[in-house]
This record gives sequence, C-alpha cells and structure tokens, in this order.
Amino acid sequence: MSLSELSATPPVLTFDDVSAVRDGQLVWANANFRVPAGGIVAVIGPNGSGKTTLLHMILGLIPLAAGRLEVFGRRPGRANDGIGYGPQQYADGSGEAIRAAD
Repeated sequence: MSLSELSATPPVLTFDDVSAVRDGQLVWANANFRVPAGGIVAVIGPNGSGKTTLLHMILGLIPLAAGRLEVFGRRPGRANDGIGYGPQQYADGSGEAIRAAD
C-alpha cells in the first residue's frame, strides 16, 4: 500500500475523549489517539494501568464511560472479525492461566 493510499484509508482505531471505568474506579480519562491503517502499536504499562480495559473496550466487552471509539470505522464489538485476541485466562471459569505451550 502506498503512502497516499494509507493516508486515504480510515484509521483502524479512533479514540476521541474516551474514559474508562472498571469496578467503579476511573482507569483513565480523555484518551485521544488514532491508529492509522498499517500502523503498529504496542500497549505496555504496569499492572492495573488499563491495558486489558483498553482491549475489552475495543472488543465491545465493556462500555465506554465517556467519549467516542471507532474500530475500523464501526462501533466497538461490530468489527471483531478483524481483531485477534487471546485472553490471559480460559473462558471456562477454571481460573487457569493460558501459557504459550497451550
């Protein structure tokens, strides 16, 4: 894809004044950023900084506390066919962590 094609392509992610609340606590507020098509992003931070909350919001698993979020130009949860996500815990409720060998 050429540079002009990338600039004409809508962003993969658009966060406009997005705030996140988890378990009644404000995790982060007023996030504003865009991830362009073809962009590479690393989400890093200490435990409890909101990395999983960010992914869950993108997937539409938890609601926004405020702001507007678009994923591939659609509402969160409407574009999940274009996202790969491997949770840290099995969904069976066993509480076992998923390891690379699994």
